[in-house]
Amino acid sequence: ANSQSLSREVLTTCCEFPILSELFRFRAGKIFLINVPSVFSKCWSLIKPLLDDVTKQKVGLYSSPEQWKLAVQECFDLDLLPKQLGGSTILPYDPHSLDP
Repeated sequence: ANSQSLSREVLTTCCEFPILSELFRFRAGKIFLINVPSVFSKCWSLIKPLLDDVTKQKVGLYSSPEQWKLAVQECFDLDLLPKQLGGSTILPYDPHSLDP
């Protein structure tokens, strides 16, 4: 059931991507899709020809840290990312910080 749910979510995302790209085409400078499931990559290969060239250039699919770290470094310093996301910044965590 879990893999079916994931497949449904990925398929829904793939179907919505052309609509989202039209709505947000001028808002996003670059979109990094990191560690995406292989089914999403297959969906992307079907959707990509339907998108305009500007949108295609903004979206990058990356499967390994070697790939995405190079791409992300072109846009900003990896030191700005928290350690758990591949950067070097250690963010303090207070489990009660959002308590009322």
